[in-house]
Parts: sequence; structure tokens; C-alpha cells
Amino acid sequence: LDVRRDLSSTRQLRQAPVTLRFRLLFGHTMVFAMLVQVAGTLWLVTCISFRIGDVLHDATELKLVAPCIFCLIASHLVIRKMTSQSLFIITVLVGAVAFVLYDEFRPAEPLPRLDGKVALVTGANSGVGFQVAKQLANLGSTVFLACRNRQKCAEAAKEVGHRSVPVQLDLNSMESVNVLVHELFMNLTSRVDIVVNNAGFAGTPGHTAEGIDLHVGAMHVGHWLLTDLVIARNKGGSHNMRVVNVASGTHHLCAVFGMDCLGPEFLESGFQPVMDTKKAFKGTLAALRHELVGGSLHYFQAKLANVLHALHLPKKHPGIQALSVDLGWVSTSIQPWMQLKISPFQLGFMRSASRGADPIVAAAAGPVLLNGGLVDPNRRQWAPFTVEERLGLRTRQEAEELATHLWEVTVRATKRMPST
Repeated sequence: LDVRRDLSSTRQLRQAPVTLRFRLLFGHTMVFAMLVQVAGTLWLVTCISFRIGDVLHDATELKLVAPCIFCLIASHLVIRKMTSQSLFIITVLVGAVAFVLYDEFRPAEPLPRLDGKVALVTGANSGVGFQVAKQLANLGSTVFLACRNRQKCAEAAKEVGHRSVPVQLDLNSMESVNVLVHELFMNLTSRVDIVVNNAGFAGTPGHTAEGIDLHVGAMHVGHWLLTDLVIARNKGGSHNMRVVNVASGTHHLCAVFGMDCLGPEFLESGFQPVMDTKKAFKGTLAALRHELVGGSLHYFQAKLANVLHALHLPKKHPGIQALSVDLGWVSTSIQPWMQLKISPFQLGFMRSASRGADPIVAAAAGPVLLNGGLVDPNRRQWAPFTVEERLGLRTRQEAEELATHLWEVTVRATKRMPST
């Protein structure tokens, strides 16, 4: 009798509609379903917190709407009896997964060949810089990989291929920058067509060999000096030269959180390290804003300077093409927690280094539609500080005045004659 009952139940289950089968099989696993919903919701919240910038960029092209609508219809057809809350969670979860997969593996427009061109990429031994060097070499360019560690640089160059040359560079030292440029033009090349100022880090505050703020000193002043020296030694000068500054969307946070990132006091001090970051926060809820983002002030300062540098370069060097890049959240080794066994990329919270390099390579090889502009993670070029201007936080004129002031202070900090 038991066997007959079991056979009868199995036969009925096979003959039942798909929706009924689903409910018969999983109708009594409510605890499991709730755990899945909780885990899914936590993943979704974390993913959105990391990728909010990506979502906003893609939403302007309506790329997030289609998968969500599809998932809503599919969920409704398959699970008609689910509660509206469960349906909503499943729809958003599947839509988010579809978005992450699409964002990572979307087809990219082919870029022009760079045969005969010479590129210099800083911080090229790992992460995004390595991927940029590799992709530029694949487009036919000869690539100089500039890295602090000579051995790691040589290993990276070997992996990139025969079009790559390792060179040593420590952006914490202006002397190292001078030595590199001298050796570059004395022994290796007469011209550099593309400079990718990529090297970056997010660490504890400190100072460079010259005693200026470590973050601004290495990521802005070091790159500014490198670019200026290359222009001075280049065959043909700055004509048709391309400069790409790898910035970050975090530069927007200076205005959004009301931080005086590159305030008069910091600039007039010649980039002396800010020991008390609270001074950068004024006005309403200053203490709360400092608590939220104060620890990253030094990094934000450097990234804002990268954008301002690219904005002002075409004014100082006619014939040059300059862009800054917001590459979005990319899983690299810039922070220790990004180097765990399960990386943020594997969890879907960030892009891979290969995907993160795409807008940088596009800025280096593709057409420049807006000289001095900002390239977003989807290769689109915007006027810098468009977000701040739309929010009424900073005008275009204020940004240009700040860029001019920053240039003047940087000239003094590097003890160079003013560039023209």
C-alpha cells in the first residue's frame, strides 16, 4: 500500500502543472526561502552601495530597466502565488545579477590601432595599470611600464609581451621622476605619445621625500612633474600628445560632503600634510560628515587634483589632448580588504581590473570629444564637475579658477619654471 501511495503521488506530481509542482516541492521549505531572501537582500544592499555610481551611469541609457522588467514578468508567470514582497525581492535580485553580468561582459566598441605609438603607464606592474599596459600593447603600441619595484616591473613586462619595456619610477620622489625621464629620452625613445598617469594608493597619511603630503605628492605632484618633463623633452613637444589621468568618482565627494579638499590653507602651505582633517569640514553636521568620510580626505584631495590637472593641461599646452577617467569601483590591491581569497569582484560588488581598464584604454586610444573632459566607466566623455554644477555645489568657473590656482602651487612645489 505504501509503495502504491508513493507511485500515485509521484505520478500526480509529474502530471501537475509547473507552478503546482513548484509549490508541492518547496511549499514546506519556508525557513530555507526566508534565509535565501535575507542573504539575497544583504547581497543586494551591499552591491548597490558599491555600484550606485555604475547604476546611475547605466540608468541614463536605460540599461537597467530592461532586465528588471523581464525578471518581473518571468517571476509572475512562474510563481503566481508568491507574496508581492517575495516577488519584488526576487525580481530585483535577478535584475541586479543580470546588471552585474551585463556590466562586466558587455561588448565593447573596437578601438583604433596604435601601431608606431609609444605609451608610458605608471603603476603598471599589477591591477588596472597592468591591464592598461597589456591592452595598449595589444593595440600595437610600444609600452613603457613604470613601476616602483624593478623586479615586479620586469615580470609584468615579460607577461605583457615583446612591445613592453620596464622602467623604474618612485612617484614619492621628484628625483626619481627626473632620473626616469632623463634615461627615457637619452637611451630609449625620442617621443612619448601617450602618458597614462595611473599609479595610485589609499593608505595612511604621510609625506614624500620632499616633505609634502604623501597622497597629493605621489598621485598629483609626481604625475604632474612626470607629464611636464615628458612634454619638455618630447620630439614635437605636446603636439598630438595624449595625457590620461586615472582619477576616481570619489572626487565628487569633496563637494557632495562639503569638504574643503583643496582649500586655500592647504594650497598655500605647498601641500603640507593635513594633520587635523576636521578643519576641512565646516557648517551643518560637520562632525558627522567628518566621521563618515574624513579618513579618506587625503585620497579625495589627490583624485580631485587629477581631474583639475587634466582640465587645465590643454590651456597650458595647446595641441595636447588630456582626459581624466572615473573607472568606477574596481577590485584591485589598492586596499587590503580587496585582497581576500574571495574578492569583491567575485561577489559582484566591483568590476574586474580588466573591465576597469577599458575606459582608460578608450581615453588613451579613442577620439577626444571634449578636451580636458572626464571619461565615465562606459567611455562617455563629460565636462568635469557636471554633477556638482547640477547640484548647485560648484560652478564651472569656480572649478577652472581652482585648477589655475592648483597649477600655480604645483609649479612652486616642483621648483620648475612656469610652463606655457
